[in-house]
Amino acid sequence: MKQFKKLLVFALAFFIYTQTYARRARVIVYGEEQKIEHVVDLPNTEDFKTTGGDYFDIGSMYTKNHILWVSLYNTDPVLVGYVRGKDEYIELSAENIQEIEKKTNIKIPEADTSFFDKYISKLVVACIIATIILSTLTYYKDFIDRIKNPKKPYDI
Repeated sequence: MKQFKKLLVFALAFFIYTQTYARRARVIVYGEEQKIEHVVDLPNTEDFKTTGGDYFDIGSMYTKNHILWVSLYNTDPVLVGYVRGKDEYIELSAENIQEIEKKTNIKIPEADTSFFDKYISKLVVACIIATIILSTLTYYKDFIDRIKNPKKPYDI
């Protein structure tokens, strides 16, 4: 009996500890993240230098809303000048982009999101939802079959 009480106290303490820890930890990671995808590499000249002395390139900036690092929604992308490896970017207007195109003779494409954020993540979410729906339907089909045929032995 004493061992049972010790085991019960240990189990209760472990349960309370894990519940407290679970409240503090973010079990499901969600939120939004600002991403800049590289679009065009600009020449390293004085025309494309920031005030900090770094050279910038053209990138596509957008914000993605995600759950477990799978993108659910992306904002409309915009072209920006950004310094690789840093969180700095320069907002560019349509006139700035045209001026850069004239100086460099490089055609700058439209801003776009990454392929993974645009398509693959939606496919992953669709597969998860389809799996949940199919497993639920299979469970209910088996449940209804057992109600209709009560003499059929249950699988335990």
